[in-house]
Amino acid sequence: MCPFRGPEAHRLWSKACNYHRGSDRGHVCGNPDACKRTLGLAFHAARHYAEENREIECQEIGIYNIDYWEGWQEGLR
Repeated sequence: MCPFRGPEAHRLWSKACNYHRGSDRGHVCGNPDACKRTLGLAFHAARHYAEENREIECQEIGIYNIDYWEGWQEGLR
């Protein structure tokens, strides 16, 4: 499952290999530089999407567990 929001970020994330997406730790990547570059572009595309849609990315505030973040938001409502 893609950790990024936005169509361009999803497209870029899907181009990285299973190892770099974290779904197959036994996979041997044939081009790690390209995968890392593609995931970097996906990250920037997700940030751009978030800025356009005025979303707060969990990583920006140091919370990496989305379940915790969503539970915390519900407490504010």
